[in-house]
This record gives sequence, C-alpha cells and structure tokens, in this order.
Amino acid sequence: PDLRDPTPTPVVTVSPEGATEITVYMQAPNGDWQSGLAIVRAVGESTEVSISIKPPQPNAQPAHIHSGSCTVKVDKVVAKLQDVVAGESTTLVPMPLSLFTTGNHLVMVHLSANDFPTYTACGDLPAVP
Repeated sequence: PDLRDPTPTPVVTVSPEGATEITVYMQAPNGDWQSGLAIVRAVGESTEVSISIKPPQPNAQPAHIHSGSCTVKVDKVVAKLQDVVAGESTTLVPMPLSLFTTGNHLVMVHLSANDFPTYTACGDLPAVP
C-alpha cells in the first residue's frame, strides 16, 4: 500500500460469508507520531493483522488489538500482536475476524515497552454487518 496518502476511510472487502479483509488508516491522536495502515484479514478461523507505519522507530514497538475506540476510550488488550520492528509487523491471531468487526475494537502501536502508555498510531476497526 502507498503510505504517502492513506485514506482515512476503512476499506472493507466482504464475501457472502462476511468480512474477509479490512484496511484501516492508523495515526496518532494528535497526528504527529506515526501513520500508516493496518490490514486485518480472515485466514480460516484466525485473523492476520499486518501493520505498516512510518516513520520507523529505532526500537521494537508493542502492538495490540484493544477493545474501545482511538478517540473515545481505549480499553483492555484483546489480542497481543507481534512488535512493530522497522515499521512492520504481521501476526496470526487465533480468533476469527468476526470478533473484531463489532465497531468496538482498534489496532494500536505503543512507543516502546518502557513507554507503554504513549501510543504512536491507532486505527479503529469498523462495524461490519
């Protein structure tokens, strides 16, 4: 994907069985940390989450799927993702995509393991009927 001009509107690919892939724009709440894309796709009964953000940070950055919303309230961690290294991360989560399409989940990247409360990129996963 082209990260120079990502769309702020999520792109959802749907098959007769339901959502198969969601692409969400990720950015910091004040827009000055990192931005990029999270692609969340169904892989059987699991969910693959691929994150690509810029600029890359020199340290590994923890990433998670949380319940909540980037702008209203970030709640508990629902799934731990592989750390983002050099701006990239891909994780296979042993949960179906349908669990994350209720409109109450987000993908979040934190600054570092030592500065966990600071997040540098966040993207809300949309509700998909």
